[in-house]
Amino acid sequence: GASEREEVTEKNIHPGATCVCIHSYSAGSPGHLPLNSGDYVEVVGISDCGLLEGRLVNGQEGFFPSSCVREVKPRTEDVRRGHFRSHRVLPLRRVNSMPKTWKNE
Repeated sequence: GASEREEVTEKNIHPGATCVCIHSYSAGSPGHLPLNSGDYVEVVGISDCGLLEGRLVNGQEGFFPSSCVREVKPRTEDVRRGHFRSHRVLPLRRVNSMPKTWKNE
């Protein structure tokens, strides 16, 4: 349906996601992470007040608003251009992790 658009909001950006900065953010508070448009940041946490906590490739960490970034899907142009060299893209496989003893219940 029409509701299956590829829009990303802060509600579905989770720790472990990789995002790209779409609006520069100058950190006005201690502990906040300054971002420049085009920066790649790995989300490592979410604060109680709704800010994302992230780490830049240089190791710098801090908080930033989710409105500054967009989650990058691992099957975009960025992968082919080599931005995700440190991540191995594995083929999706269905693995049955349910113990055999539970199957017949």
